[in-house]
Amino acid sequence: MAERRNRKPVFLFIKCNMGVGGIEVYLDRLVKWLKEGGYRIIFLKLYGTVICDDFKPDFLDGYVTVREIDIHRWGWHKGLSGLFHADEEIIAYAFDLYQYAMLEKIKMHYHLCHMNTFYWIPHFEEVFPEKKIPRVLGKMAKRYIGRTIQTMDRNRNIIYVNESHMKAFEKRYGYKSIYGKEMLVKSLRSTPSAFDEEKARERSIRKPFCILSVGRFVFPHKAYLLGLIDSFCALKSETPDLKLIIIGYGRDEAAVRKKVSELPEEIRADIELAGEVAPSRLATYFAQASVHVGVAGAIMDSAYSGLISIPVRHYSYQCEGYGYFTDMTQRERLVSDMPGEPIEMFLRELIHMDADAYVDLCRQTQRCFENNEDYRNFGLREMSQRNVNSRQHLARGFIAAAQLRYVTAGIWHSAGYRMKDGWRKEK
Repeated sequence: MAERRNRKPVFLFIKCNMGVGGIEVYLDRLVKWLKEGGYRIIFLKLYGTVICDDFKPDFLDGYVTVREIDIHRWGWHKGLSGLFHADEEIIAYAFDLYQYAMLEKIKMHYHLCHMNTFYWIPHFEEVFPEKKIPRVLGKMAKRYIGRTIQTMDRNRNIIYVNESHMKAFEKRYGYKSIYGKEMLVKSLRSTPSAFDEEKARERSIRKPFCILSVGRFVFPHKAYLLGLIDSFCALKSETPDLKLIIIGYGRDEAAVRKKVSELPEEIRADIELAGEVAPSRLATYFAQASVHVGVAGAIMDSAYSGLISIPVRHYSYQCEGYGYFTDMTQRERLVSDMPGEPIEMFLRELIHMDADAYVDLCRQTQRCFENNEDYRNFGLREMSQRNVNSRQHLARGFIAAAQLRYVTAGIWHSAGYRMKDGWRKEK
């Protein structure tokens, strides 16, 4: 035990792409905290990963040990020789189950290093692997993956972003998390600065009444955006001095642009599609908004600034809100697919709200962070996490299957490019 206590904690994470998103912002804040504390940080950057310009100073400044790896090759892990030291206690994060299996492969190969591996569950619907397996094998795969997840939960290998994620996994695989709320992610934010009443008074003028939404265009996960556009159109006839700003990008951007392009010109003129916005620039948009409608960490960021914020329903093409975010005990609402109330109800209330009441609601919004854990101590929880048995790893068959999946995908991807090149030459 004495030897274990004397090991130096090291943070390692494996990640594909570092665009603007909740996970990436979380990692950026954690890395900054770890640097302040003098911790060693290892970033296993998957081949081809693109890093947002806003994050490059934090991840590519030479302090973080960055190793680019191509997990589509069988022997990729052998190139990590010399990276791990026997006197270190590694806390390793993956944000995908198959990438987690690659961490387990490292643990098996470099058995002298002390590695605590964690699968950081990012969603509560689209992360179930068996959904991507043919139905013939689906039921069998679900049982196998369910047993694997339960084993991981017992060994403290799973970190649940939100209670909704934990409940979704419990329901899906028929188990009860042993450590429960101990394994939930905590907010990485310090106590906010004093409430700025002058800024809130400026906001309370609401001319125009500006609705802001921040989120990736990934549907149906965040399809509330399409419903919000419908709600904006309905309110526009009642309140002409209305503006909608949508910050985001992603797979389904074409659907958003198509919907906006089909609106009448007088409505379309007051909708701004701002595209991808770096985290450092969000404060500018928060300052000009009257309310933020969205989900997950983006709601926490806007509420932290004192902007009235309304979390809404995931996996719905209607925009349904859960009320104003004024209490940290409401965090489960940030990631939920439970029915809510039509967003128009809340927006109408805010549009017609008395200025003093509006300012007071801004104050309540920001004050919900006052009892938040202190920023200086946040990372201590992350760096003190341990598996029950750090030598325990996934079944070798699961790791081999995950590796085979990556190798096959790599061959298919490479062949596709070769075929395209061949077609170009023929033309």
